[in-house]
Amino acid sequence: MKSKCQWQLEMAACLTVVGILSSAPLAIAQNITLDGTLGPAQTLTGPTYLIRQVDGTTVGSNLFHSFGRFNLSAGEVANFQSAANIRNILSRVTGGSPSSIDGLIFTQSPNVNLFLINPGGIIFGPNARLNIGGSTRGSFVATTVDALVWPNGAQFSATVPGRPDSLLTIVGDPSGFLAAQRLPQPINHLFR
Repeated sequence: MKSKCQWQLEMAACLTVVGILSSAPLAIAQNITLDGTLGPAQTLTGPTYLIRQVDGTTVGSNLFHSFGRFNLSAGEVANFQSAANIRNILSRVTGGSPSSIDGLIFTQSPNVNLFLINPGGIIFGPNARLNIGGSTRGSFVATTVDALVWPNGAQFSATVPGRPDSLLTIVGDPSGFLAAQRLPQPINHLFR
């Protein structure tokens, strides 16, 4: 049987390892992949990741993107491109891992809102920055719920990306969030 002192030392060592691991989430694979559900599956190359409109699916004034992974290291840029008529860029992460954002998320269009859904969690590092909507400042929504929903009941789901809802029924702005039978993962910010 271990003495109380031995147990405390082992626990302190374990907590130190956990502390090191939890303070280093930005060291995970830093890349962006398209999962192939709304466009061709591919790994984008950085440090400036060009996310083109044709990499997703456009329905009216909404542009939908589906990522397997979405991570940015310090100094990297996720550059979302869209035509002037796009009002909302709706992006989901389906791979199950948290997104580690320590770079710049940028939209080229001055009239766009950007939604980022990742049920696996989102971690913003000390170098994370946003430039959404240019000088007119669009909106940015980051959430760890399962899906965005619309007034007609249509969903853009990150946990069931192949659900039968047709994107063609998703028009206008989202009206709510859906978290199905689980607590959403946290959105964290790491400070220097």
